[in-house]
Amino acid sequence: MRIQKMSPVARILLFILLVGIIVIGYQAYQWIARPGRRAQQVFSWLRNPGSHPEWMISRGEKCGKAPFIMPTDGL
Repeated sequence: MRIQKMSPVARILLFILLVGIIVIGYQAYQWIARPGRRAQQVFSWLRNPGSHPEWMISRGEKCGKAPFIMPTDGL
């Protein structure tokens, strides 16, 4: 059985497709893997709650426009 060679146009298109997949994969990884600003703030507060006492929500308080009240103290 003889395998046919790919045409030059097909090779170029395949190369562009592979590069595109690699670039999109890298960008998706960067987007998923990086910690968001909010997560960094939460971890900072968990390590040192006294650094930002204004972020703390007290028991029985509403958080913004949430339809519920906080059952415990916390961020």
